[in-house]
Amino acid sequence: MVLWSFKIPINTSFDLCGLCERTVIQWFSYFMDVCSNHLVNHPYRIGGPGQIVEMVESLMAKRRNNVGRVLEQSTHDLRVRLQICYRLEEEEEEEEEEEEEEEEEEEEEEEEEEEQQQQQQQQQQQQQQ
Repeated sequence: MVLWSFKIPINTSFDLCGLCERTVIQWFSYFMDVCSNHLVNHPYRIGGPGQIVEMVESLMAKRRNNVGRVLEQSTHDLRVRLQICYRLEEEEEEEEEEEEEEEEEEEEEEEEEEEQQQQQQQQQQQQQQ
């Protein structure tokens, strides 16, 4: 699993593990299935209002007919970008929750002040009578 998560090639992986190539391929396929099932069953939104998510198409598409240059940049860069966006989204949600709590506290304080003012006015009216 570690070799798969670090994108170690299959040839290197079965040499390191001492397993046959077919077994390593089946395990790698299983790990991909587990991850894709998790993402399908637990989707999350990236980006959001005021956020731009940049996806580099060349990292998502494969070359056709072995034509075109091979990019040294891997999809790891894309995963890091998505992870950063996801973390930013979590931080924004936390900030929004904090702002809502602060607004609620301010509203409660204002209501208490209004009640106190009303009580003071009632007391003043009673004293005047």
